[in-house]
Amino acid sequence: MASSALTAGEVLRVVNRYIGVSGGYLGLPNRFTYASHADFYAEYFEVSVDLSQFGGTTRETFIQALLSLPAGDQAKVLRGVIERFPPDESDGPSTLPAAYGDVQALIKRLESGALVEGHSPRITSAAGGQGASRRRELDLDIRSNKCGRSGPHCVARVPDRSV
Repeated sequence: MASSALTAGEVLRVVNRYIGVSGGYLGLPNRFTYASHADFYAEYFEVSVDLSQFGGTTRETFIQALLSLPAGDQAKVLRGVIERFPPDESDGPSTLPAAYGDVQALIKRLESGALVEGHSPRITSAAGGQGASRRRELDLDIRSNKCGRSGPHCVARVPDRSV
């Protein structure tokens, strides 16, 4: 079953485009220290996160911690991120103002429980016909030794599929 929780790609976009990173440390201009990062969760939204289970820089720890939380708590973290790193902060990453709308959209999705939008795959007769046509074309290329190799090995591997 699909989840409304953040994907790894979404977390990376929040980290790199909204919060900002410098030398592996999270936050521009007021970066997180290990202590301020540990306090962040309780201070901004009263969520308890044991950061000792995660290793690495503050950036790596933040990513792991955020991915470990359920969707509702992820939304709280993102609201805390906006409070700690306001979108009009002049020394923030250049992508911060544009990324603000993306973070707001993520919060809305997380709070609503909506699933990540996607498209259901469809198989149509036209697609099947194109696949069969391409398969015959490749078979012909191999039989005529157009596979880019010399010798009989190309022809010997392909069974005759005459139509």
